[in-house]
Amino acid sequence: VIPIGYCNERMKLGSQRSVVDYLVKMRQFDNDQLFSALLSSGNLTNDMVIGLVDTVARFHSKAECREHYFEPHKIKSFIHDNIEVCCSPSLGSEIRQLAQQVETLLLDSIQENRKLINQRSLTHVKALHGDLHLGNICRFQGRSIPFDGIEFSNDYACCDVWADIAFLIMDFIYRDSPTLAHSVRNRYLERSNDYSGLPLLSLYVGYRATVRAKVEALSGDNKHNEVKQLLLLAKRSVEEVPSPRLFAIGGLSGSGKSTIAAELAPQINAIHIRSDAVRKHLVGIDLDKKAPRDAYTRKMGEKVYAEMVEKAKLALENGYSVILDAVYLKDRQRRALEQLANKSNLPFLGLWCDLSPDTARKRILNRGNDISDADIAVYDAQLIEKEDPAPISWSILNTESPIDETVQKAIGMCLRN
Repeated sequence: VIPIGYCNERMKLGSQRSVVDYLVKMRQFDNDQLFSALLSSGNLTNDMVIGLVDTVARFHSKAECREHYFEPHKIKSFIHDNIEVCCSPSLGSEIRQLAQQVETLLLDSIQENRKLINQRSLTHVKALHGDLHLGNICRFQGRSIPFDGIEFSNDYACCDVWADIAFLIMDFIYRDSPTLAHSVRNRYLERSNDYSGLPLLSLYVGYRATVRAKVEALSGDNKHNEVKQLLLLAKRSVEEVPSPRLFAIGGLSGSGKSTIAAELAPQINAIHIRSDAVRKHLVGIDLDKKAPRDAYTRKMGEKVYAEMVEKAKLALENGYSVILDAVYLKDRQRRALEQLANKSNLPFLGLWCDLSPDTARKRILNRGNDISDADIAVYDAQLIEKEDPAPISWSILNTESPIDETVQKAIGMCLRN
């Protein structure tokens, strides 16, 4: 903030004498640091994206609820307005027919999810960014920062939290970066714990694609192909027939299972459900803080595993593949997941991470910023508890190698399943 002072009968910038007003001095970021530019140049990393999602999730958690915005009839109206622009004669009959198909599909999806949309309009519709695409996010002073949120209209700015993050997911998909799109979805789920909105994600991705299609159609340039590709994206988002699969990854603390699962899940388009995160959400503690001792009782452990299964069921029922990530020391815990897959008629693959105790201990001691609370004492207790007479029937994944190599091995095992 810079003062404007009145000195010698003149206004003087920076003067503290007889201050009459203040100016905000803005700092300009480099356009090369826009997420859109970083992605195009190959310099956008997953860590940058994760940092952004953490920022957005914190903002969402603190934002004010705004009831009676983003109700079914309003979403229908937004979509109709977008489609109407895409039906312009200048774009041709092919685009018009495609746009009309998209509108029908999206309106059908709204009708199908009407009850959930209405429920969430009272709890999860908030005053948010509203325009969260890659051109409105930059790297500045080592942080990923959204900017230029919608301020001119509450109708557009007030939306379901999943509709806000869906813009970012849609933009990554449109820019041929599906792995980053899946990474956004997974990180947001882990941080927000908002699984109840997951059934609406495909609808909101489709809706955001029509928003972008409208913008392209109005740009005045020859954007026929861009409009078509965005409408096709919207169509696929609600029309594709999913083929969900269930994966599980287990192993003692320090085996690398959570790191591998976090890297693996976006690459095979699976939702990563991690026991450490589920546990902390259950006890109501920030993921980056250490959980109290009573969060690690046997009773709480069973509650965590049960909650993970419920989250997996919801995701699977909505067409998403899932990776469940926990220790899974007990044979009955592993068999329960196999039974879940069989009962749901889904393919299942269990991966057991195996490495030497020396390597595991080194990894635990060298952990940086990680939500796991496991230490050497926990690992030693697991070693004793591991003495289970039942053999491990899951596929063994040796995790002694560097993480990139291990992830590639895991991807191969998943794709062969």
